[in-house]
Amino acid sequence: MSKKEKLFVLLISLLVSIVAGELLYDSRYGGLYIAAPIVIVVFREYRKMKQKKYEKRFTYQFEEMLECLAAALQTGYSLENAFFETKKQMEFMYGNNIRVIEELDIICRGIKVNIPVEKLIDDMALKINISAVSDYAKLLRVVKKYGGNLIEITKQHINIMRENRMVSDEIETMITGKKYESAVMNIMPALILLYLKLTSYEMIRPLYSNIIGNVIMTFLFLVYVLTILLSNHITNFGTESLRIKKRKIYKVVSVRTRSFIERILKLAGNSRINVFNEKIVSLYPDMTSGHAIAGVWGEIIKRTMLGVCVGSVVVICSLFFGKEDLALYIISGLAVTVMFPYTMVSEINKKYDIRKQQIEIDYPEIVDKLILYLGAGLSVKACFSRLASEYESKKKRRKREYRYVYEEIVYLVRLLNNGVSEVIAYEKFGKRCGDIQYMRLTTMLTRNLRKGSENMLGKLRLTSIDAFEKHKLVIKKIGEKASSKLLMPMMIQFMIILVIIMYPALSISG
Repeated sequence: MSKKEKLFVLLISLLVSIVAGELLYDSRYGGLYIAAPIVIVVFREYRKMKQKKYEKRFTYQFEEMLECLAAALQTGYSLENAFFETKKQMEFMYGNNIRVIEELDIICRGIKVNIPVEKLIDDMALKINISAVSDYAKLLRVVKKYGGNLIEITKQHINIMRENRMVSDEIETMITGKKYESAVMNIMPALILLYLKLTSYEMIRPLYSNIIGNVIMTFLFLVYVLTILLSNHITNFGTESLRIKKRKIYKVVSVRTRSFIERILKLAGNSRINVFNEKIVSLYPDMTSGHAIAGVWGEIIKRTMLGVCVGSVVVICSLFFGKEDLALYIISGLAVTVMFPYTMVSEINKKYDIRKQQIEIDYPEIVDKLILYLGAGLSVKACFSRLASEYESKKKRRKREYRYVYEEIVYLVRLLNNGVSEVIAYEKFGKRCGDIQYMRLTTMLTRNLRKGSENMLGKLRLTSIDAFEKHKLVIKKIGEKASSKLLMPMMIQFMIILVIIMYPALSISG
């Protein structure tokens, strides 16, 4: 952010603080008490908005640059001379005032002093930190090393970028309507409070004339800010909404505890428990099935015991304070007992649903990367190894990043490195993903290994088109769910309005 932008955001934050002070405490100086959190939130949201616009703009410019580069390569230019020609074309179309021209200028100056092109693109990817640029940098290194068709790879990468842009535009179109609804919903409590202050000040005077009123208004303001942040999070329903920020890995239980849990599950075994165990195994691909099931069920048993203790305390308290309400206390104790293990079960089911959606959404990306790396000259096994290594390095840099399909790819590569045949490993990969699309993909790969296929890339491209259409359908489903989720912050804000109206009336009548 430039100094002018920082000053502008600071002035906006102070203005919001003054208005909030007038509405909450009937004093323009009262906003100074809440100025710090307002400044932090406004700065954060503005920085996010600016970063998103910058990434979108530069990705489009980079796509145009690659189109010019592919055209120059197809004309017959070498890779180095193609960048000089690309710079001329981009300057002719856009002038000299866009970021991609600056990067092209750095690349051309580097080529003049004999720096390898792939090194210059790598430096650009590290500086820009946008996935489309870093992906092309990796592809260029592979092509230079294994001698793939650079023109076809560049065109395929352009097609993938264009498809991703189309999905992003579709998401943006869906979000726009929801964001307008959310904005209108968010501003209503402030407008109602302003209306009451201007027209019925005497009625709401108890909110401003004592400390209790000030405390209530501060609490309502914090809840109001949280509902705004919640509604913004709900309307940002792209693939970001399916990220697992932190995945709890349970400790490996002892052999004796594990055998005890296995006996209990065998005695109480039914179809529902078996389905739940399958969900546990799919959520922990980096653990053996026995350890994953024992770890989760061990946690459920601990929570059940804790629930029994808390429920017993509730029932015992009834013996001292209200024997006539013993039945109510027993029901409350049972509810508390069930609640503790239920939270664990619902958490596993929620993560499994996220896993399922993640795997569906990541499928087009997996197919596209296979097409690119196969076209660059890698074998199928080498493609999966590269995908696994890229994911592991990304996970180290971004510790919150966790994608289930890539965890399955890591497991697949581990099997291949341990000597398992490719056919068996690919079949296991498809079954472990538990999605029909991956099963079809692995069937195609295993058939290619057994019988050979001259048009493997062509079949994968057709698969990619079908996957892209299904990807859009999944995003639409997520968008439809966002509409129903917006009801929760709406109801909370309705409660805020009720408190603003009811508290003065109750305090006057009291």
